[in-house]
Amino acid sequence: MPKTRWEQIHRFLTFNRAKDPTKGPWFASVEPVASIIRGNCQAAVTASTWIAVDEAMAAFTGRSRHKVNLPGKPIPEGYKIWVLGLQGG
Repeated sequence: MPKTRWEQIHRFLTFNRAKDPTKGPWFASVEPVASIIRGNCQAAVTASTWIAVDEAMAAFTGRSRHKVNLPGKPIPEGYKIWVLGLQGG
C-alpha cells in the first residue's frame, strides 16, 4: 500500500480511544461504525425456518491477542468465529 493511501485512510478513518479508558467497554471507540455494520447485516439477512450455528476458523498469522492456536485443525492459527447457516444458502 502506498504511503499516501495509508495517510488518507488514517486521516479519514481514525478511531480515538475514550478519554477515560475505565468507562465503557474496550470497543467503545468503534461504536459509530459498529452500529452501521450491525444494521446493514440485520437488513441483509432474513431468517428462515431452518437455522444452524457453527464455529469456524478464519486464518490469521499476524499479531493479535484474540487469535487462537489449534495445532490439530486444518487451519491451525487464526480467529475462531461463529457462522450462521440459513436454509437456501
